[in-house]
This record gives sequence, C-alpha cells and structure tokens, in this order.
Amino acid sequence: CGIGKYLSDAGTSASYHDSETDCILCSVGKHLSDAGTSAPHHDSESDCFICGAGSYASDTGSASCSICGAGQYLADTGTAASVHDSESDCTYCGVGKYLSDEGTSASHHDSESDCSVCEAGTYTGETGTIACSICGIGKYLSDAGTSASYHDSETDCILCSVGKHLSDAGTSAPHHDSESDCFICGAGSYASDTGSASCSICGAGQYLADTGTAASVHDSESDCTYCGVGKYLSDEGTSASHHDSESDCSVCEAGTYTGETGTIACSICGIGKYL
Repeated sequence: CGIGKYLSDAGTSASYHDSETDCILCSVGKHLSDAGTSAPHHDSESDCFICGAGSYASDTGSASCSICGAGQYLADTGTAASVHDSESDCTYCGVGKYLSDEGTSASHHDSESDCSVCEAGTYTGETGTIACSICGIGKYLSDAGTSASYHDSETDCILCSVGKHLSDAGTSAPHHDSESDCFICGAGSYASDTGSASCSICGAGQYLADTGTAASVHDSESDCTYCGVGKYLSDEGTSASHHDSESDCSVCEAGTYTGETGTIACSICGIGKYL
C-alpha cells in the first residue's frame, strides 16, 4: 500500500487484497509517510501516526502533517487524533504576543511559549498576531517584553510629555522604546500638547533662547520671550532659527520706532518728524 494507507487483513481472503482500493486511508489527524518500501509499515492502523505537537492533518491518507501557521501553536503531543484533525485545532497566540514563523518547523509552534511578548516600542490588541505594531507618532513603550499585559493595546503606548516631541511615524521600534526617544524642543520652539510629533515655532515678535536643556521651558507658548521695546521680529514662525536668540530681534530702522514689546513691525515717525 502507498503513502497514507494500510491494509490490516492478514491474508484471510484474496478478496481483501485484489485491488489498491482495499488499502485503507489513514484517518484525519494521522499520517503515514512510507512510500511503500516495506509491507510492515502498512499492515496495521497503528502504522498511521497521530500528528505531533505543532501540526495537524485535515485530510485522510496524509503523508505528513501540516504545521500550524504564523501566530498559532498546538501544544498537544499527539495524545488523540481528534485534536490534530483540523487547522482550527491550532490555538492563536494571545493579545500582546506574536509568532512570526510561517510554518517552517513544528518545533516553532508546539507550545504557548513559542508566542513571544511584544518587544519594547510595540503592541498588539489582536490574537494570532504575526508581528506587533509599533507605537505611533509622539508615543513610546519602554517595557522590554516582561508581560503581555503591557503590550496588548495601543493605549499601552505612552504619550511624550509637554515640551517634547517624537516625529517617527512607527517606522522602527527602537525609535519608540524609551522615554528618551521623546526629544526636548529646541531653541525657538515649544510643545504645549502631549504626544507631539513636532514642536511649534515661536510667533512673530518672540524668541526662545534655551537650547533644549529642560522640557519645562518649552512646554507653552508663554515660554517664548517678547522682543523688547525698540525692536521687532517680523518672521511668523517659518523657521525656529529665526526665533532662537534675542539677537533675532532687530532694532527699528531709521525713521521708525516701537514702544511695545513683541512688535512685528516698527511704526513710522509721523508728520513733521524724523528719527
């Protein structure tokens, strides 16, 4: 008899041995890989072996068992064919975990421990995950895979605090695996919201000279300093480099003045006057 088949009659009648159809297909959940090299490998139903851990056989007469797919495992070690007779016998990895192997080896799918907790900077709220999602813009997750409960929802990602920003849009987990990935806004800018992708630039007539020494001096627009009287700054936030120093505030030109702080443009002397 061929692959996946056996014939247990011990020669009691020729009628049981007169056609290949007399060979019986191994039942689902079992396999017989021998390609007819030896009759003793096909003379009993016991020659059909129950699939091992990490695998199943959903067809009768299987030569080998199929391996559970990515995100799945099957821990039973072949105690019963009924728990290896369908792909649905494979169990999905739980939320907060993943299994990326796409069925290359049953040993990668034979235990719940094959499901790895998502690494720092990543999470998954779904079962049967192949790969974890990376925290998004302005967020990080520092837990290094100690517990799936810390990686089972996007809400596990922590928003960068005010005064800081994180611009990466989830391209790489190492950009979201630590609070240190949230950078303090540089000179000329601030972030008044948590989870900021970028910092806002001080407005016209304002500057912020601190070079990012502390988030507390970049967490509000009020951290921007007004140019003094007699000076102006016309740039309306096109570049932080135009607002990063008191020297960005220019003294009013000849013929102009301002008695106010935070001036965008100086006033021109009136009729009959010059400066």
